[in-house]
Amino acid sequence: MYPFNGKRDELKDILMASPVADGSLQRRYGAFLRVTAMEHLRTSDSVVGRGFRHEYGVAFPHVRNAYKQYLAQQSKNAVWGRDIELQALAEEFGVNVVVTAINGQGTRDTFVLHKFSDDAPTVHLNNITNTHWAFDDNTGRDGNCLYNAFAQGLHALAVKEFPEIKKAPLRPLGNSLFAPLNQQQKHAVDAQETRFAQLLKEAPSSSEIAQQMECEKSRINKLPVTEQQQIADDYCFALQMAMEENISVNRLLKSCDFSEKFYSPTALLSPA
Repeated sequence: MYPFNGKRDELKDILMASPVADGSLQRRYGAFLRVTAMEHLRTSDSVVGRGFRHEYGVAFPHVRNAYKQYLAQQSKNAVWGRDIELQALAEEFGVNVVVTAINGQGTRDTFVLHKFSDDAPTVHLNNITNTHWAFDDNTGRDGNCLYNAFAQGLHALAVKEFPEIKKAPLRPLGNSLFAPLNQQQKHAVDAQETRFAQLLKEAPSSSEIAQQMECEKSRINKLPVTEQQQIADDYCFALQMAMEENISVNRLLKSCDFSEKFYSPTALLSPA
């Protein structure tokens, strides 16, 4: 029995209220997850939340509470969610997150975005051409896809954790949420889970990353002031570029036609 960082009962409520991971689940719970991610980044003293606020303070030293400007933008409905929000949700619910990035040519790169612990359950999401987060091909494409997909991922974990109230068979990948898996697809899913386990075994935990960052901060503090300033300036520039990219993605989402060339359900069936 996994505690989900104290939110086990909440996951059970999700499953009982929405036995099927359909659009209504995404609309209802996805909106709640956006609020949850913003609050975590705003107030949490954990590795992700604290690190997020610290980084914005370093990058924008003359702007009081600069991170609040970012959160104000990301709190809006249909605004594209980024890695940091996904990490915040992973930390909030005590889960690992593995992401498969798929580019326009179908090339895939699978990596661990957040490792909560060795024994934590894993949510796997796909990032399609950096314009759509997807748990499967039923994930809503409405600008809230990160939260829609994570809601589906939590629902899938709830199905496994509470089999006694399972209402419908949940299919983790593929064309239809309720179609039975054939042997080829079962093999793909098994191979994928094995790959995820290996990646997580090799990945550092968030606390280990925090320790590495502290070591790096100590190293930087020993550098000449001019070099320290250059590092701060470079980091500030990188953050600004990331924010501009986020704005560009949101503009693209409003005009993008998600055709097959952007998203193919079959691309999710093969192990990365």
